[in-house]
Amino acid sequence: MSFYSAKNKLSLSALLLLLGQGWTLPALSEDDNNAPQTSATKPLEEVMVTARKREESVLDVPIAITAFGADVLSSPTISDISNLAALAPNVEFSTSPPISGTSNAAAVFIRGIGQNDFLATNDPGVGVYLDGVYIARSVGGVLKVNDIERVEILRGPQGTLFGKNTIGGAVNVISRLPASEARGSVTVIGGSKDRQDLALSAEGPLADNLTGRLSLLDENRDGYVERTLDGKDQGNINRSTLKGLLHWQPAEHMDFRFSGDYTHQRQNGAAEVMIDITEGRDLSTLPPGEPLTNWELFNALIAGPQFDTQWDTRWLPTGDGFNTFSTGPSQDDLEVKGVSVSGDIELSPSLTLTSVTGYRAMEGTYARDADGSPLAYGSVVNRDEQSQFSEELRLTGSSGESLTWTLGAFYLQEAITNQQDVVFLGGLFEATGGAADATFDVNNEVDVDSRALFGQLSWTHKAWEVTGGLRMTREQKEFFIDNATVNTGVQLIGPQHKPADVWREVSPGLNISYDLNEHSMLYASYSEGFKSGGYNGRLVNPATDTQSGTPVIDTFDPENATTYELGFKQQYDWLYLQGAVFTTDYTNMQVSVLTIGANNLIAVTIDNAAKAAIDGAEFEAVVTLADNVRLRTGLGYLDARYVELEQGALLNKNQKLQKIPEWNSFVRGEYDYSLTHYGRLTSALEFSYKSKTYNDPLNTESIAQPAFTLVNASLSWLNPQETIKASLFCNNLTDETYFLSGVSELASVGISSATYGRQREFGLALEYSF
Repeated sequence: MSFYSAKNKLSLSALLLLLGQGWTLPALSEDDNNAPQTSATKPLEEVMVTARKREESVLDVPIAITAFGADVLSSPTISDISNLAALAPNVEFSTSPPISGTSNAAAVFIRGIGQNDFLATNDPGVGVYLDGVYIARSVGGVLKVNDIERVEILRGPQGTLFGKNTIGGAVNVISRLPASEARGSVTVIGGSKDRQDLALSAEGPLADNLTGRLSLLDENRDGYVERTLDGKDQGNINRSTLKGLLHWQPAEHMDFRFSGDYTHQRQNGAAEVMIDITEGRDLSTLPPGEPLTNWELFNALIAGPQFDTQWDTRWLPTGDGFNTFSTGPSQDDLEVKGVSVSGDIELSPSLTLTSVTGYRAMEGTYARDADGSPLAYGSVVNRDEQSQFSEELRLTGSSGESLTWTLGAFYLQEAITNQQDVVFLGGLFEATGGAADATFDVNNEVDVDSRALFGQLSWTHKAWEVTGGLRMTREQKEFFIDNATVNTGVQLIGPQHKPADVWREVSPGLNISYDLNEHSMLYASYSEGFKSGGYNGRLVNPATDTQSGTPVIDTFDPENATTYELGFKQQYDWLYLQGAVFTTDYTNMQVSVLTIGANNLIAVTIDNAAKAAIDGAEFEAVVTLADNVRLRTGLGYLDARYVELEQGALLNKNQKLQKIPEWNSFVRGEYDYSLTHYGRLTSALEFSYKSKTYNDPLNTESIAQPAFTLVNASLSWLNPQETIKASLFCNNLTDETYFLSGVSELASVGISSATYGRQREFGLALEYSF
């Protein structure tokens, strides 16, 4: 296997050598650990997680997991779950996938596996869960962290307990239960880009055994990319989120949670700008009959004759690059709503029945002006409607002291509608007297029926624990397509209902752990996962059947990942360590590339075109250096490469996989300082580093992200009564310029574009609790 390359042998040997030496750290001897606590040995809080569908200490879970609690989630520099990726090794989280036009789509990669396409006909590669409910689409999956108890990031395939589309891992978000006493809070935030945020929260008892909480978050901030010609700003924030939760305990053996959330967003498009434009040739020098590129054709027939200009490099951004000459559609509107009911019934001291029922719906319109100019060379408007219902039933039990087990069933029903207004070579119909048309009306509908049975059994004997699990999934998708040109009315494909596709997958898992002592654990694991198959949702230039000559729907099969992992965990009063080395066989990769098809029109190909190997290592530490100093740090390494390509694939083995930095690291330090009778000061400083990353499969250099470091900082004061908190903070303190995503369409339409991250921004947050 590729895992046993020379350098990975060295990494594995180093890990085992370190463990074999018993972690000879003088400060961690048994005598020291049992000594009375001083300012140098303030204990770390025990972190409880539900990564194995039952609550247990993070030290006891033989899985690579990073958990964030109130100490991080309450930081003024953390606003949503995407910010946490900087504090977890080998995790990438963009909120603005390429060509999406939106800033609320969860494009998550863990250990190099994820999904970079927001389109509703594609499934995510990392599962996002809110209170146990799976969020099936990437759009609307960037969750806020207000009222959140903890966030768990599980690395590696989670196919046994979490199921489909957790091929890279899972992000498990758990809401905080309402308090048993009445209380509330008001928070206002002001800052750069005319930031004006308001957060309100109230909670407490409503009746016997019933508590509740209601919270509102309203966010407003100007954009950071200026549209030079019309004065609009891209990348602005105008979003409101309402959340409610009821906690009911009708009896000692029953526990129920009822939750609801609603998000209303009305914004301009994402902060996308042109990065590179392919210059056209001087048409006067070309011989008769010479084929023209799309941009040359546009200049010859439309830009020149109608507007006395050309679409060329004159429309690239000026100055610092945070500007665009776009005047076309710019929209990022979204409504997301969800309700869930979850409950635990203790049938006996050793048997618990759990139900998680959820309904979610999303409706959005997101638009982008693709050409970065006042011309109508290219633009896209996406309109999505999606609804889902899911149910999971679990029976968790134990037999004696040595066996624990979980049996479960999962059901998901989903309906998706996607409509696209695609303008390409705008004005071509008029310029050719109606002979040609490149504006498209694209319509996709997908119905999903996914069902699974799963089980897991753990056997404990002395210091050993062996866990085995299996999940059987049946997924059915039905697809409807109806694509035509707008002006000429030519039917490109459809209207057509494709016969249902049914995929069946079996996902096993095996884990063996050994407790060296009460503080240290070693583990080895084998896990599998899959990402669902799907359909090409941008099919405006379909291939035709060789016999019938009719257009063919482009379907791709599930992709799979198998991971072998060795890891350790160790915890003392003031120190928590964990690390892992792993290798992943990544097969049937779904690869999407833009090319030129027939009639010189854009063609999007999505195929199971490659097999890759991903080797890596991770290390994390949380340390209390003194009574008032805490340090969180981590390091990640990934070596990803193609090992096999299908014939005709538009890639080569020398290219790097997208969204995978070879190295990533972070350090976050907190310092508390007592002002005695005047309260307490808390300062935090955070550094995160990522090495060079390619943003597309073809490794286009103009949109590649060079190595960069982000720095965030905050200083907070809390009064002695702990009712007033004031925080001064700064995100991107060094004003680093970096990309959230990028796309290259140089060969097909002559464009490379990217979406920038936000520049340096200061803020002041004032919170009053009562």
